[in-house]
Amino acid sequence: MKQFITFLFIFSAIFGFSQDDAQDRAELVVKKHLKGVFGEEYKSYGFSELYKTSTPRILEVEEIKSKIDVLRKSNLLTDSSLKAYEILIEQKIDTIKANQEFPTYDIKHYFVVKEDKTDFLYQTQFFLYPDGKIKDVNQIMKYEFVGKEYDWFYGYYRRNPVLPNDILENKKVYTYLDAMLEDPEDAESAMATVINTYSVISTKGYLDTVNLPRILAMKWIKKNTDDEITITEFSPVNTIQIDSEKVGYKLFVKYEMKGIEYAQYFEFDTQFILTGSLPVEKPFEPYFKK
Repeated sequence: MKQFITFLFIFSAIFGFSQDDAQDRAELVVKKHLKGVFGEEYKSYGFSELYKTSTPRILEVEEIKSKIDVLRKSNLLTDSSLKAYEILIEQKIDTIKANQEFPTYDIKHYFVVKEDKTDFLYQTQFFLYPDGKIKDVNQIMKYEFVGKEYDWFYGYYRRNPVLPNDILENKKVYTYLDAMLEDPEDAESAMATVINTYSVISTKGYLDTVNLPRILAMKWIKKNTDDEITITEFSPVNTIQIDSEKVGYKLFVKYEMKGIEYAQYFEFDTQFILTGSLPVEKPFEPYFKK
C-alpha cells in the first residue's frame, strides 16, 4: 500500500496543479507575466475557469485511480486487485515518463492596457505546463474602447444593476449579455455589442433596437477612419430574412470626412452583433428611403 501511495503522490506532483490552489496558481502565473510585459498599465478583469487537457494514457491512470477509490469506499478492494492495479499504474507511468507526456492547462483572461493614451481590452488564452511555466499564449481579442465604452465595460464587469427596480429582469439582462461572449465567431464584435447593449439599457431602461445598431455602426466607422467624421444620416433599421425567417438586421450610414460624403452598409445578426460592413457607391439616396 505504501508503494502504491508513493506512485500516486509522484504522479500528482509531476503532472498537475493540486486540487485546492490550481486556479489561484494559474492566475498568479498569468498576472506576473503580464505585469512583466505591461508594467503598471496592466489591469486585471477576470479569468475563466482553469481547464486541463490530458493525454489518453494519463486519463487512463486517473480513471484507474477513481476506480480504486470507489472500490475502497465500498470495501471491495482486495489485496490481490490492489496489487494488480499497482502494477498496471506503474507500467503506464513508466510509459508516460519515457514519452515525456504531461497534461497542459489553459485559462482565458480579460485585462486592460493603456497604450499611447488609448485603453485596450484584451482577451488572451494562456497555455501552461504542469510546473506553471507558460507554454503558449493566444490573443483572442484586442478591443479599442471608444468614448465612454471603458466606463460601460466596467459597469458590466462589476455587475452594476442596469434595471435597479427589477431584480429578475436585471438578472435576465446579464444572462443575455454573458451568452454573447461564449465562444463567439468574432470576439471584438460580440464585445462591442455587449458593452453598447449594456449602455443603451442602462440609459433608456430598455433595449432600443433602433439606437443600438446606430451606435455600433457609428463607433465602427470612427475606429476604422483616421480623420474626424460627421454622421449625417441613418437609414431605417430593416430586418434581413431568408425563407421568411429573420436572420438579422441591416443599416446604412452616411457621413462626411474632409468635406467628402461617404456611405457604409452594415449587417448584424439577431443579437445585433456586427457580421459585415461594406462601403457603398453613389447615388446614396436609394439606401436612405423611409
